Amino acid sequence: LYHSLHPSGTPPLLPIPLSTPSTGHSAGIPEADTPPQNRPLLANPRPRCEVRESSVAAVRRPEPTMAHGVDCNYVETRLQDTKRRMMAALELVNLRVSYQ
Repeated sequence: LYHSLHPSGTPPLLPIPLSTPSTGHSAGIPEADTPPQNRPLLANPRPRCEVRESSVAAVRRPEPTMAHGVDCNYVETRLQDTKRRMMAALELVNLRVSYQ
């Protein structure tokens, strides 16, 4: 098939790219491999800096909403259902054993 496409038997020349893609200094370097001095100051505050929560941020913090309560109730309901099914299965096993 190759020879039928190229009668001379020589492989076709591939074009040479004019420029290689530019990669920045930090491209592809995970944060864990980045030296601490190159990371943002917010991620690593200076040793003498004291980091505290501002009163504005504390006021803006959302209180627990109904969704949180629903999620907890959902998990609790699922646990209760599982316990009920487990007890029903044990009762069936006990009935089978007692009839034998």
